[in-house]
Amino acid sequence: MKKIRLALMGLATIGLAGLTSNALAVDVFLDWSAADPIFATAWAPTGLSALTTTEIAQIKADVRTNLASIYNGFTLNFTTTSSGASPSLIYRSTTTAGLYGEAQSVDWRNIRPNESADVYINNFADHVGSSFTRSQNLTRLTNGLTGTSAHELGHTFGLEHYDAYGFSSLVYGGGSAGTTAYSGITGQQNAHIMATGASGASIATRTVPRTFNPWELLKLEFAAGVAPTLGLTINESGVAHGTIGTAQAIVGQAQPISGLTAINVNGSTAAGENDFYSFTATAGNKISVLVNAPADRNLASIDTTIAIFDGTGTQVAFNDDIRFSGNNFGGTSTSLYDDNSLILNYVAPTTGTFTVRVGAFSATTGLSNYNLLISGLNPVPEPATMVALGLGATALLRRRRKS
Repeated sequence: MKKIRLALMGLATIGLAGLTSNALAVDVFLDWSAADPIFATAWAPTGLSALTTTEIAQIKADVRTNLASIYNGFTLNFTTTSSGASPSLIYRSTTTAGLYGEAQSVDWRNIRPNESADVYINNFADHVGSSFTRSQNLTRLTNGLTGTSAHELGHTFGLEHYDAYGFSSLVYGGGSAGTTAYSGITGQQNAHIMATGASGASIATRTVPRTFNPWELLKLEFAAGVAPTLGLTINESGVAHGTIGTAQAIVGQAQPISGLTAINVNGSTAAGENDFYSFTATAGNKISVLVNAPADRNLASIDTTIAIFDGTGTQVAFNDDIRFSGNNFGGTSTSLYDDNSLILNYVAPTTGTFTVRVGAFSATTGLSNYNLLISGLNPVPEPATMVALGLGATALLRRRRKS
């Protein structure tokens, strides 16, 4: 009984590990110090009289208010006063045509919490025009600046362009081999913050308010210092789990902002090795799986693969590379974004156990360190069920060590 009791304590610890509260809001510095003269360039296509000091001040205030609304529920405080080491959005100009903003890096889980991003005001000249009233042009410019600000800040917290496709109505359609593109995409992605030119974002979609979709919100909930309830992250087991039969059992944690149940695993593989993770899901659950490898690398990636197996050991979903272009997502013919792997919204056909396999595309190279994010799995079970999982729970608390 002592061993079982300790195991249950371990599982309970896992369930509570993600309940890390951030008592104080993180300041995000909106640095407008170089901005005022640049507004003239952005406003010129309107053909209207120059922006007044009051109007420029109102644009800045509205961008700040809009950002607070977009990031509502997160522990962020948008300020125009620098508080020292903190995330920052710097409003400036660029000589690169068509570039609206640029983040210092894509920082999954906000490992480097004080990074900055640029928003290039001069290039928002294509958001306004002589066919619109002064009021309309002010709104279009404000919405454009807001959307790009939220987008670039999202990068500094770990969001990627492909996250725009994580809207709730999307359903995995790639089949067991993952070779078919998803269906039912008619532009919904461009209503979301991480949309970009490659996803089909246009001036029309950039000049109206955009929001985060559930998948984008979920990833933000794993960014340190950003969410009041930090997403659950565990370490890979030290016990071998290189087959479906020996898969490491994991459970999810419900996240309050996205409404999704999820877990993130810190893992690593050696050359030719696969890692397997098993979990339960209820019929109708939308299971999403993302591999970032290695976890601390900026933008570039190592070539990964992921697969989902049902309770019979049959492969039901697969992805090798993340591909998208406009209304095409997945498949093999759309444009390659990167070599990481993502399965979005595979619908569990029945209630039962599912298993995810993480591996490298080449059998001669390993992934080294990786992060595995899974949503749609069931949460920590009730105490009566925990006994059945007890012996496997302690394995989740041990860090895997490999040569």
